[in-house]
Amino acid sequence: MRLRLLRLSHTTTIGTLTARTGCGWIDLARSDPRFLLAARTDRSISVYDLDDQSELFNNMRSVRRAAVISSGLAHAARISAVQWFPGDTGLFVSASLDRTVKVWDSATLQAAFMFRLEEQVLAMHMSPAASSHALIATATESPQIRLCDMKSGALTHSLAGHAGHPAALQWSPAHDFLLASGGADGFVRFWDIRKANACIWAVQHARGSGPAPASQSRTFGKYMVNGLAFTSDGLQIASMAHDERLQLWNVQSGDNAGVSFGPHFRNRTGMTMRMDITPGETVQRPLLVCPSDARHVLVFDLWTGDLVRRLSAHLGRVACVAVRPDTQALVSAGPDDPLVLWEPGPAASAAAEAGAVAATGTTTWRADADSDFMRHQHQQRLAAPARTPAGAAAMAADTAGADADADAWSDDDGGDG
Repeated sequence: MRLRLLRLSHTTTIGTLTARTGCGWIDLARSDPRFLLAARTDRSISVYDLDDQSELFNNMRSVRRAAVISSGLAHAARISAVQWFPGDTGLFVSASLDRTVKVWDSATLQAAFMFRLEEQVLAMHMSPAASSHALIATATESPQIRLCDMKSGALTHSLAGHAGHPAALQWSPAHDFLLASGGADGFVRFWDIRKANACIWAVQHARGSGPAPASQSRTFGKYMVNGLAFTSDGLQIASMAHDERLQLWNVQSGDNAGVSFGPHFRNRTGMTMRMDITPGETVQRPLLVCPSDARHVLVFDLWTGDLVRRLSAHLGRVACVAVRPDTQALVSAGPDDPLVLWEPGPAASAAAEAGAVAATGTTTWRADADSDFMRHQHQQRLAAPARTPAGAAAMAADTAGADADADAWSDDDGGDG
């Protein structure tokens, strides 16, 4: 219930108000969700301890940055994904358009080893459930999904089936060898990597019903599928695509669950987007939390499709969200904004919120104060002196092109270097 009361934290910020770079990807550690990993648009990687906060002014607090791999030391091009090692926070992985996947030691902030691929790495994911393998699934500009083996340090086999490049990857949280992918061909595919014919089913996202036989699913679809999220039990998977619809699928059969999420969602970016589903054990009804190109974070009831929250504070496109299950807080990020922390409102407002939901079916938090607060942060960020002339020039270029949002992948940086 507390996740239905989310609102912008006016007392806590993540990092400094003058941070000039946004984030392309974030991840909360499964083993200890207070640790946040952020891939910045200046090609740096930051680690935050959400429980380590320092006093600022006017009762404001700031989450301290626990560690950073500076720009130029992590990757040579934009970082497309970062993820904590599922078992502990001693390792994390990053992927980049520089065609590499790196495994990092959290203690030394040194790369333990690196995989070199032939194309830009657009998406990456490690299995949260695997006990018998340590495979990293990668999506590149090639139609094939490449599997990198952390145990051997080598690339293993490939998964062929998409007619265009894969744009989203998610391992099942319940089964070692089950992987889902979304592609530029408009299809969602489900794989069992142990099988020679690995694709179990494939369904066209825009069709909304399925599955289509794998042998008949190679027609290039109109809408790229660029976001996936499993329920915590692994029985359903949600997908988002350029048709600006959200779909919910039964994992075992590939059938569409028939849930309508309405016309609220906006998605035209060529980048992978990170949505999240609240764990079933933390809430009575699971919630689907989605970033949107319309500068909102949307919170839906997963089973009914009802919009229960529209969180508006970002000044640009929202690229990724992550739910912290132990506190039921939410972190959101985009390429043009600082990291944003959302916290459940006071318990005293629960009755009023519940009444609003009962009366309208939707609770919307769009207070002008939130947008004003973020706009003030953005102005402070722009007013801060640039560290170098090159940084100032890059920041000016970012500001001038902020509305363009860099909808397609490129090697250009959007940060201050």
